[in-house]
Amino acid sequence: MIRPGNDTAIPSGVSSNQFYEYGIRRTNKAHTATANRIAKSLGTAVNDGPGFDIQLDNITVEVETTASMLEAEARLAQLSGKVYIAMTNKDGVTEALAATKGSRVGIMDPHGKIVRECG
Repeated sequence: MIRPGNDTAIPSGVSSNQFYEYGIRRTNKAHTATANRIAKSLGTAVNDGPGFDIQLDNITVEVETTASMLEAEARLAQLSGKVYIAMTNKDGVTEALAATKGSRVGIMDPHGKIVRECG
């Protein structure tokens, strides 16, 4: 059994606000609540494994904090189709809009409302 430490790399497709402890993916409460809320509104479930939080044929969403949004932007920018970063709080939305200006990645608020369309 591997115990994650400071030298443990975050697996590809897993944001920095998520980590593995004894092989079980853990997330913070805001991430879980936001992801579940948006997944429900899209008629799907949250991906609890490695990969993107919410992925359908026509849309991919990563739920992030301000600390991890730029990592998510880089991963999402490589995908085709509609891609969004959903922030876990309202204050983070303003920061995300500024930090990702000029990016094709769209931004959602914590309730799944599109604040900036993917383009």
